[in-house]
Amino acid sequence: MRRTHILALLILLLTVFAAGTSQAITVAVSPGTITAGQSSTITIGSTFSGIPACTLDVSFGDGSSSSVGLGTCTSIIGATFVYSCTATVGHTYTSPGLKTIQVTHNPACSLLPAPPDPARTALTVNCPPLAVTTSASLPPSRAGEAYSAQVQASGGQAPYAYSIIGGSLPAGLSLSPSGFISGVPSIAGSYSFEIRVSDSCPAGSNSIQQTFTIVVSPPAPCSPLSIVTPSALPDARVGNPYAAQLQASGGQAPYTFSAPAEALPPGLNITAAGTITGMPSTAGTYQFPVIVADTCPAGPQTANKKFSIDIRPQPSLVTVTPVPSFFSIPRGQGSSAGVTHQFTGSPSTNDRIISPSGSFSVGNEIIDINAASLSALIRSGKGQVAETIIIPVRVIERALQRGTNRFTYERIFSDGGISAVSIINFTITTDAGAAFDIKRIGLSFDKGKAEATVERNHGNLRAYADIRFTGSGLLQGYWEVDGRILSTVNQHLKYGASVILQTPGIPPLPTFEPGSHSLRFVITNPEPAMALPSLVYFVTQDDAAGKPADLKLLSPVKDAAINYGPAYFEWEKPEKASFFLVQYFDRTDAGPFFSAYTNSPSYAVPDIILKKHFSPGSKYFWKVTGFDSGNNLIAESLFRDFSLR
Repeated sequence: MRRTHILALLILLLTVFAAGTSQAITVAVSPGTITAGQSSTITIGSTFSGIPACTLDVSFGDGSSSSVGLGTCTSIIGATFVYSCTATVGHTYTSPGLKTIQVTHNPACSLLPAPPDPARTALTVNCPPLAVTTSASLPPSRAGEAYSAQVQASGGQAPYAYSIIGGSLPAGLSLSPSGFISGVPSIAGSYSFEIRVSDSCPAGSNSIQQTFTIVVSPPAPCSPLSIVTPSALPDARVGNPYAAQLQASGGQAPYTFSAPAEALPPGLNITAAGTITGMPSTAGTYQFPVIVADTCPAGPQTANKKFSIDIRPQPSLVTVTPVPSFFSIPRGQGSSAGVTHQFTGSPSTNDRIISPSGSFSVGNEIIDINAASLSALIRSGKGQVAETIIIPVRVIERALQRGTNRFTYERIFSDGGISAVSIINFTITTDAGAAFDIKRIGLSFDKGKAEATVERNHGNLRAYADIRFTGSGLLQGYWEVDGRILSTVNQHLKYGASVILQTPGIPPLPTFEPGSHSLRFVITNPEPAMALPSLVYFVTQDDAAGKPADLKLLSPVKDAAINYGPAYFEWEKPEKASFFLVQYFDRTDAGPFFSAYTNSPSYAVPDIILKKHFSPGSKYFWKVTGFDSGNNLIAESLFRDFSLR
């Protein structure tokens, strides 16, 4: 009962004394004006009735806040439970502007009567000092050349605004609001100008100015100007659109081209950019000058060059006929076909026409391309060009995949005006039904060897040609040793896939000359598409048949001068001799330039051979070699000279 009375008495006394005391909050900041990045000290005073166990809430005006303790508190003399407290807090401001600082008691404080109203004060935060950081001497420039430089500032607050307030930039340059100087200066000299920089400080815009200098050097000399387009421009044709572009080098672009209008071919003109365009109206060869001018800052330059254009007349109709125009080829293997494209036009047609490629087609679908170019020369309305068409296996397979055994090969010949189409038809058939064609040829000596070494005068050296073919036909060719024909072959082949031919027994492969020899079988019909192989055999110094007997030459006698007409040569016939080899030489240390086999001990040089290989007034040598029926060398003459008168 006693404690209740004491508590009531305390509350009564607190109410009586508090009623006579004013509760209040004060706030002050020092210094009152700062720069962003600096700190201010905030001093807070609080007088209140209650218990000094309370905090203050401080809002710094920049979006941040803090809870601050009451600090030092003292009792008010003459008042019970009434206190006066002081607290301080520091704060750093990073953004410029006018800041409002507000202080309130924390709502959790037990104050009687109610807490006092918030206290406020203002603080000004200025921007950092504005400064120009670019050197007053800007980079130098040269008249006629592109230039750029950036003026930069710091401090204050971006964005910055730049403007010219004194002097002037070099002619051709300009300053952007962002401080970028650019352009192409046109006049040499030293230029001074003053630039003002203003910032965007929210506490109030600041500005600063600085004088700058740009030195503009005289323009550099340009390299010599020239027209680099070849003098002979592409040909044109009457009535067809034409365009040719001229090119210049050196100096300084842009260039300007011009030419006397009366000198250009009728119907053509030239643009300032150097394009010759139009539609020629009159045939002929035209020559005309062209002038080009540049824009060199050190002074314009000019250059000229003479050009020519050959303008051809309107073409007449040209037709082309392939010969032959039809082939049968076997399936399952690549083939080749020789064709001649024959052209016919009016007698006045003289032209070269070109086919850049050939195409294989089934119907309207192209199934393969032959990228080889082909050209034909037409003179007085006539011309032709031969082509060996290679048909890959893939072309045959693609045609069969499309359900047909037929396809075409097409070439389009053109010169921009004339256009002629050559079409060859192909039928895929069996090997037997295909056209007569050589597919492969292989050469070998005995036992399949590609080389052979024999003694001198060896009489039984043999070589073989293994020939694979399609179809049936007449095989024509010849055996050749060291570029000289040994014997000819004319043999009709019926389809059987292959045939093996042997070198003749008479005359045999020559083995009477030591050293290396090259042997080929040359096929002339049908003309093969592949390269022909060759064999090499070597004849040693050792004599397989012993030393041959001396063969005596009869006529003409040594150092004879015979008439340049039918030439007759005669010698003695050894007892066992079956045939002879007669050879003719320009000199004795070189191979023969002509030779022939004969069964008799004499030989008359045909007139056609005499005219082809022999000349009046020249000196020649001849010798004869004799062989028996087994192809063995049995006799040999010495060299004998003669001349033709």
